Amino acid sequence: MTKRERVLSAVKGEPVDRIPFSLWYHFRWLEFPSGEPLAEEELKFYKMYDPDFLKVMHDIPYELPEGVSGIENPEDWYRLDILGADTKNFSAQRKALDIIVKNLPDDGFVIDTIFSTFAYAEKLTGRKTLRHLKDNPKALHYGLEVIARSLSNFIASFKDTGVSGIYMALQGANRDIMDADTYRQHFMPYDMIIWESARGLDFNILHLHGYQLMFDVVKVFNPEVITWSNRLTPPSLELARSLYDGCIATGLNEEAIINYSPEDVRKEVLKTIIEAGAKKLIVAPGCAVPTETPKENLMAIRETLEELR
Repeated sequence: MTKRERVLSAVKGEPVDRIPFSLWYHFRWLEFPSGEPLAEEELKFYKMYDPDFLKVMHDIPYELPEGVSGIENPEDWYRLDILGADTKNFSAQRKALDIIVKNLPDDGFVIDTIFSTFAYAEKLTGRKTLRHLKDNPKALHYGLEVIARSLSNFIASFKDTGVSGIYMALQGANRDIMDADTYRQHFMPYDMIIWESARGLDFNILHLHGYQLMFDVVKVFNPEVITWSNRLTPPSLELARSLYDGCIATGLNEEAIINYSPEDVRKEVLKTIIEAGAKKLIVAPGCAVPTETPKENLMAIRETLEELR
């Protein structure tokens, strides 16, 4: 099977020649984490670990208008305008994606990381989003919609480029950050704009980031693939199977793997298959693994799955 066939078959619950996998980490040494520098590192990473799909990092910041360095006060949200896909930072990320797609083997499978509106708002405000919500909800809603529409424009530019989908990192849908009604009312509508804009793509993953996840709430996104840090926060793989009937992409403890031996990794891969079942499964870390994780530990993921063919 090609990688695309393997992944898409796993998503549908159809037979596969082996269980697919992927992994990712941040390239923290890059001064400019996009464009050609990012493409070069992602291609080296792909050649090294040979994942079934390549989740491209999107660490370049959300672009602000000239003269705006951040969102200090709620009224500052009104200084933002909806961005097109041709703005500087989006163009740099597209350049990285284009280079990667062009230089991957024929069965290469690429998705880009997209963050939720709450995640971007936290970065722009210095973690004052909920304060802005309390002080001026109308202004915050304006800003969240601008972010959502801008990201939708960027995602729309993927069509006919070889980029197969998005990995949407959903931050904010956590009960240790806000209650479910707050997320539903103030953030979910804008996250849904982003998610729906990717519906026409082949392969989208919804990543629930953090702890105390609103697993029950986000089911309305109806994702074909869902991922979370199952070794660090509920639900367990067994419970998740009773709550969600789609494909699961997780299983590996992204915090502990740096201290594992290759045999520890092998055991955790096998444990994942036992707990989740082999059907509708992609073996992956719950989030980015530490950049310094020993190479042999990461290689052990693929090696274990190859042994099970």
